[in-house]
Amino acid sequence: MRRLIRSLALATAVQSGAVLSSAETAGIDYFERYVRPVLATQCYACHSAQAPQLQSGLRVDSRQGLLDGGARGPAMVPGSPEASRILQVLRPDSELRMPPGGSLTDQEVDRIEAWIRMGAPFPDPVDAESGRDAAGADKHWSFVPPMTPGVPASATGWSELPIDRFVEARLAKAGLAPSEQASSRTLVRRVYYDLTGLPPTAEDLEAFEKAPTEEGYGALVDRLLDSEQFGQRWARHWLDIVRYSDDGAQARPFPISWTYRDWVVRAFNDDLPYDQFVIKQLAADLDGSDRRHLAALGMLTVGI
Repeated sequence: MRRLIRSLALATAVQSGAVLSSAETAGIDYFERYVRPVLATQCYACHSAQAPQLQSGLRVDSRQGLLDGGARGPAMVPGSPEASRILQVLRPDSELRMPPGGSLTDQEVDRIEAWIRMGAPFPDPVDAESGRDAAGADKHWSFVPPMTPGVPASATGWSELPIDRFVEARLAKAGLAPSEQASSRTLVRRVYYDLTGLPPTAEDLEAFEKAPTEEGYGALVDRLLDSEQFGQRWARHWLDIVRYSDDGAQARPFPISWTYRDWVVRAFNDDLPYDQFVIKQLAADLDGSDRRHLAALGMLTVGI
C-alpha cells in the first residue's frame, strides 16, 4: 500500500490519442442510458453476435451492423430517422412490427428516433475474443509495453533525480523557472500534512532544522509512515470514494459502521497489499482464515 502511495505521488499524467468532444460524450451517454438497454432486452436475442440463430442477417449490437443491415437492406441512416428501417419496424403501426413478442413504448421509440437524429453515436465495438477495442485500442497507452524514455538533459543543474529532468524540461518549454528550494521548515510541514494531515509540533520542526540532512528526511518519512495517523489520513481518501459515513447519513442506519472505518485505517497501517485490500472488501466471508477481515465487507453493506 505504501509503495502504491509512493508511486501515485510520482505518477505522471498520460493521455490517449483519441479525445472525445463534449457533444460526442453526451451522445454516447444518451445511447448507453436510453438506447442500448432497449436493444439489449428487446433485440439482441435475435440480432446480435450472441443470438443462437441470427435473424435476417441483421445485427444491432454494433453501429456497423446497423449500417450494413440485413436481408432487407441497411437498418439505419444516421441523422435521418425517416429513412431508418429499424425505426419504421419499431413503430406500432408497422406491418412488420418488432419485437415479435410485443411493442416498445412511445417514449422508447421517441428516444431511438432522437438518437438517430443526433447521428447515432455508438461506442467503438469490442472484440469478443480479446476484449479489446476492435478499432485499434491495442495502440492505447494501457496496452503498450512500458519503455524507458530518454532522460532530458539538465540545462540549469536544478534537477537531482531523473523525474526532475522531465519537470525541468516542461518548465523550460513553458518559459518558466523552477521555484526556489523549500526551506527545512516548509519541507517538514509539507511531509507532515501529506502523510498525516496534521502539522508538526514545534519540537519536530526544531529537531529537523538542527540537522536537515537527506538521511534525516528519510527517517522522518519512515517514522510518519509508521505512525497511526498515517492510516487515518490515507484511509479518509478511500472512505470518501466508497461514500462512507458514520453519522447516520447512510441509506439505512448502521450502528457498527465504525468497524469498517477502523478496518480500512488498520489496512493502511498494516501495509496490507492492495490486491488483498480489494479482495477482502468484496469477499472476506469466503476466506475464514482471519475473522477480523469480515469488517471489510462494510464496503458492500454500509452504503449504496
